[in-house]
Amino acid sequence: MKIPRKFIVGIDKDQKQKLFVSAMHQYCEQFGLGCIAEGVENEAEKQALHELGIHLMQGYVFGLPISEVNV
Repeated sequence: MKIPRKFIVGIDKDQKQKLFVSAMHQYCEQFGLGCIAEGVENEAEKQALHELGIHLMQGYVFGLPISEVNV
């Protein structure tokens, strides 16, 4: 299951946001679903997600998109 960027923004500062994303992650674990956080844009968001046990992430913090010509 993908956790959209709108739920990731500010997760490092907003406790309610953190609880909501944590609940989504726990749901995935209970049902054996994969879970990936989308749109991680800074180290603070990345660290907050790691603290929740979410280790699959994608976003600008890892690298900028490249064109298929450059792949």
